Amino acid sequence: MVPLAAGLIVLLLLVLLARSFLSANIKRLVRGMRSMAGIVLVLAAVGLVATGRIGLAFLAGSFAWGLLTGARLRPGFGP
Repeated sequence: MVPLAAGLIVLLLLVLLARSFLSANIKRLVRGMRSMAGIVLVLAAVGLVATGRIGLAFLAGSFAWGLLTGARLRPGFGP
């Protein structure tokens, strides 16, 4: 009985998440996703520095900087 109740709760949460995703403001959603990706890349860069992979840490850090500051990846293209 407990797995059935847990499954129903998870299903309800997924439906609520899908409804909020469909009614979300696109610009806020994109900004939030960019921020989350930047934070994940910063954490990855810190982990890479801790393991001694400095080159990959610089790569992850530069991508994180671009995502968090809103920089364009290809200068000269776009608005």
